[in-house]
Amino acid sequence: MRGRRSALSIEMTDQTRTTLQSWLHRQKIPHGQARRARAMLLLEQEQTFVQTAQWVGMTESHVRKWARRFLEEGVVGLYEKPRPGRTPLFPPGLVQSISPETIRCILQSHKLKPWRYHRLALGQSASQRAICSTGSGDR
Repeated sequence: MRGRRSALSIEMTDQTRTTLQSWLHRQKIPHGQARRARAMLLLEQEQTFVQTAQWVGMTESHVRKWARRFLEEGVVGLYEKPRPGRTPLFPPGLVQSISPETIRCILQSHKLKPWRYHRLALGQSASQRAICSTGSGDR
């Protein structure tokens, strides 16, 4: 192999390897997480960072970043970390139980732009109707 050897050397236990391999075969796993798992498995097989980056579709610097994080934190380091941003107006569990009409009324009362919720329940309870009637008044 040409060039100097990297100080980052990936070694893993059988349990860790099995976990990463199972990520590759799952259908409902984030694509980026599967790519990171594949990259770590390739690096463990002593592939270079450049080759690994080409095979998994990342830049070399990203492969190095994830390798560093994997060495520091293990498998947990391959998960995405929370990103900055505004906290959701509605908790995720609550959103699925509120009708689109109620959400529209709440958004109007907060002067926010509406968006579509395709999977919300179509029914509207009395408490949800009350929210709209005490809101801005326009329907």
